[in-house]
Amino acid sequence: SFFESLILRRLRAAGCNEVTVFVDPLGYRNSLIESQLIGAGSSYRVIPVSAGTGAFHLKFCFLKAASEKDPDCLLVGSGNLTFGGYGNNAELLDVFLSSEQPGIFSAFAGVVDLLADMPNNPAAVSKAFRDLRQQVASGRPGQVTDDTVRLACSLEAPIAQSVASEARQLGACRRITLLSPYFESLKAVEDLWSALGKPELRIALPDDDRQISRFPFAKAKAAGLPVKAVAAKPPFERPFHAKLLEVQCERGVLLVSGSANATVPALWGQDNVELAVLCRLTPRATRPISWEAAEVPADIEIPPLASSQIQTACLFAEITENGHLAGHIVNAR
Repeated sequence: SFFESLILRRLRAAGCNEVTVFVDPLGYRNSLIESQLIGAGSSYRVIPVSAGTGAFHLKFCFLKAASEKDPDCLLVGSGNLTFGGYGNNAELLDVFLSSEQPGIFSAFAGVVDLLADMPNNPAAVSKAFRDLRQQVASGRPGQVTDDTVRLACSLEAPIAQSVASEARQLGACRRITLLSPYFESLKAVEDLWSALGKPELRIALPDDDRQISRFPFAKAKAAGLPVKAVAAKPPFERPFHAKLLEVQCERGVLLVSGSANATVPALWGQDNVELAVLCRLTPRATRPISWEAAEVPADIEIPPLASSQIQTACLFAEITENGHLAGHIVNAR
């Protein structure tokens, strides 16, 4: 109902008549159960996407310009299509225009190709991605591309491997600063710390009383990680859902934002579908968040992360171009 009452209305007012929403199977089921939704499946499409044993977790918004004279727009970030993701939480969002960074749109076209080829979805879902692919321009010969910004998708390689490869271009790593709302264990962070040469490690803390840090500081120190705590300056003053990795190296800084939490499935696996933006900055460039030292909190027992969306099956049906009703079970066992 949030999407229909706010986001969809703004899209319609801007002249956007064709809207497709790709969601995980749990989000798809919830959209059908919610009684206040009136347009799902009729005035806009809702497509359930299975990631098999992982989570369909990437977040992007592609806006196709009405005229070829105007640029297309791509948004990649951390926010879900919810009230929290679009206003209540602290989120990070990267905005790209095809006129300014055509290389990003070529990379995004490649990401959509990977999504279309995912093996766990019916042909109708793959076709929806291919329809999107036809709308994404791949750049024109002679266009200047910005090689300091790139996309990394877990379907191509684990996000952490892409981060380590990109960071090596900036020389030895001196410090890692990590902002993540979720840590299911120490392993994902410890492996990243090792892959980047075991530099200084800083973990960002929440500053809202409704949120606690899930990072296992005591286990990290026992394992020999030189971990410190920092907080955003100025403070978020609300729960954060943003994900940000700052890798400070000899010749610059690598910023990593997007959908990936600091968990093993998100950073080191390829079952989860994640999308990250990797941006190389000069040492003196402005960064999205400033940090100040904070007190290390008391350690807590970390409960396992919920994974109900992985096990959720749903029925996806559409009326075909021939007027036939075709149905498919997504996540069938």
